[in-house]
Amino acid sequence: MKQIGKLLFISYIFLAMSQSAYAQEQTPPAEPESGGIVCEPGVYLSEPDNCQPFGPSAYLTELARLGITIPPRPLPASKPDPSLTQLPYFYFHLDEDYVPIYGAPGEKGPGGQQFPPGFVYVSYIDRVEQNGVYYLMPNGGWIPGKGARR
Repeated sequence: MKQIGKLLFISYIFLAMSQSAYAQEQTPPAEPESGGIVCEPGVYLSEPDNCQPFGPSAYLTELARLGITIPPRPLPASKPDPSLTQLPYFYFHLDEDYVPIYGAPGEKGPGGQQFPPGFVYVSYIDRVEQNGVYYLMPNGGWIPGKGARR
């Protein structure tokens, strides 16, 4: 208990001896008339005479030196030629079922060969309606119109 009393007494003495520091009034340094304001946001690759290039303009100038512009430049693109949408061939999406390949349109049965089920597209040369719709493939085989033309 005596130690706490001694500690409080010593603290009181130090507080009493310390001097209070008061802020002194100082006049701020005079700013020069030119350059006393911040430049409006923009790119200043050379030092402007009538403003200080700080803040956003400093950031934009730094980006411009790196080759980056804000807002970004549009991509150098153009619309593609509409003739590119015209394909030089026709194609057909087969059903999710076995599709037989026949030697002539109008045949029935399993056929000599067949396309297995799955995601299958075939190209065709001609379309014939004879006892149903049949498509002529480039290899000379005919397939029934089980699917969708594209």
